[in-house]
Amino acid sequence: MSRRFLIALGVGLSFTCSCGTQSSLRDDQRSAGRPPSRSSQCEMAFTALKASIRSYADQPLGLENTCIESVASLNGKVYVDARFQRGNELEKPEVPSCEQGQYLIRFDPRSFTPSPTYQVVFLSFRAGASDFREFDITTDISNWPSRPPGTVGLSPCYSAYGVIHRAAAGWQAEMRQYPKSPDAL
Repeated sequence: MSRRFLIALGVGLSFTCSCGTQSSLRDDQRSAGRPPSRSSQCEMAFTALKASIRSYADQPLGLENTCIESVASLNGKVYVDARFQRGNELEKPEVPSCEQGQYLIRFDPRSFTPSPTYQVVFLSFRAGASDFREFDITTDISNWPSRPPGTVGLSPCYSAYGVIHRAAAGWQAEMRQYPKSPDAL
């Protein structure tokens, strides 16, 4: 078996126990006359998505933009489920969802509504310091929580790995090859 297949299999297995949300909150909506506050989770997810989803010529370690557009995009919007982990637990989302750029990002795993697309982009951030986290990104079918436990789905767009860190100018993401061992992190 190829290394990329085994990594995709592991990523797919880790995603089978998460869920999505049913509400959508636009970042540019106004609430009580005040500008909305954009969550740090939204900023982190958007930064990781911008770094990850590009053409292979621009980012050979990321996901191919044309593949994402063909399976997880509708009317110019890309549907994303993002999760933030702390140990074995999911972190409580700062907001249930946000929209930034072309991405509709859902964070809240307590309720799930399938997206109108065949697949969704699945973005998973592992626990880390407040200014540094690792992330995995792949796609999965839009109703993946309905599958029986242990069912594995393989992404037609493959999967990718990166790190995100806070810099003076805001969050920055870097795509990397999957580590060969925990010591390689």
